[in-house]
Amino acid sequence: MRHFIVKAIIGSILVFVGVGGGIYVGTALSNRGIIGGDSAGALTNSSYLEIGTKFPDYTLVDHESGQEISIAKLAAQKPTLLLFVSSACGACMTMAAYMRDKIIDDLDREIQIVMIYNLEELEYMEDNSILLNIPGSRIVGTNRHEQIQQDGIYVTPTLVALDSESEIKFIMTGFSRKLNAQIINESI
Repeated sequence: MRHFIVKAIIGSILVFVGVGGGIYVGTALSNRGIIGGDSAGALTNSSYLEIGTKFPDYTLVDHESGQEISIAKLAAQKPTLLLFVSSACGACMTMAAYMRDKIIDDLDREIQIVMIYNLEELEYMEDNSILLNIPGSRIVGTNRHEQIQQDGIYVTPTLVALDSESEIKFIMTGFSRKLNAQIINESI
């Protein structure tokens, strides 16, 4: 009987260590973006877009010129970060400030940032809004309802990285401080 109790205790300890170790290793691997800051896979994607597929091509309206331009045409010019934002979104303001203060200086100069708003919202946007003042970014509008139907981006902010072929390289819905220039530069 004593022999059985010792085996049961040892077995329980081994199971506990094995499960605990597995949880620790699994958590460390899934959070590698936090630890190493080098993994686009650590970013959250709650849209129905998939990495490696083409981004839906729809028409945008340039805030400055009023001219229409397609996403495919924008992306063909150079690698592109599409940042879907809303002026009523506190996380969007935080994300814009984070991009301006922590990412832009280390971003590959070939990468363009395109801020995408709902067209109706652009008319009421304050000129001094941080969302309109990210150095080097292009401000465009779209019909939000039409855009949601095509790409499933219900959450703002959402950041989508595209290569020059409009292929999705990574997606981040919501704002996460896991994002850094290294992830962006290495992804697109």
